[in-house]
Amino acid sequence: MVKQLVLAKLLDRSLMFADDNKPAFKRKQPKNETKNPEPNPVIPASNENVTYYVIDRSRASPVVLRFFKLAFVGVLVTDFLGAYNAIVCDAKQKCLSPLLGDLKKVAKSKDTSGDWLVFSERLNLVKRLRRHRVELLIFLYNDAVPFDNNHAERTLRNGVVMRKNSYCNRSLDGAETQAVLMSIFATLKQRGFHGTKPVVEALREYLTRKKLPELPQKQPNG
Repeated sequence: MVKQLVLAKLLDRSLMFADDNKPAFKRKQPKNETKNPEPNPVIPASNENVTYYVIDRSRASPVVLRFFKLAFVGVLVTDFLGAYNAIVCDAKQKCLSPLLGDLKKVAKSKDTSGDWLVFSERLNLVKRLRRHRVELLIFLYNDAVPFDNNHAERTLRNGVVMRKNSYCNRSLDGAETQAVLMSIFATLKQRGFHGTKPVVEALREYLTRKKLPELPQKQPNG
């Protein structure tokens, strides 16, 4: 219920950032079982006022689409993960940092054949440019849209650190609980609230009225 409130506020904005990390699921492994850790990526979606986390076994499109049951009316900033291709929105801006990194690799290449096209195809660079050609320069036409995804990367880093400090997740129920708590406290921090006081007040109101209050408004200096 709480995450639905956070998600509704997130989708109500015209700009959203999303990112993901590599699998890092941890569970107890029986001695007679081949080591095969189950994946558990952290996927945050956020803007300047709201953060929504998902922790799951996969980074595939069905998981990412939990954010977007309807078309998103706005600009979505992401990296080049294929799962984001399934999202319907007004526009997408791909983070240019990894693309610039690949271009540097091509520039520093010791390939002497002179066939830049053949070499760049080895890095899937040409394919990436062709597939996402309309999603690379949105920032030139919209001042609110950056060419990087630093906002989501910082949000992701915070989530990964929190999960690591709590010794990772050993079950999907535990992962879902942590995703809810991370979403709540990250959003409250963005709005200038610290500690558990807002959560305690919300629970008190829920017990009294059987209804959760709206998220608190952002503090002037939050």
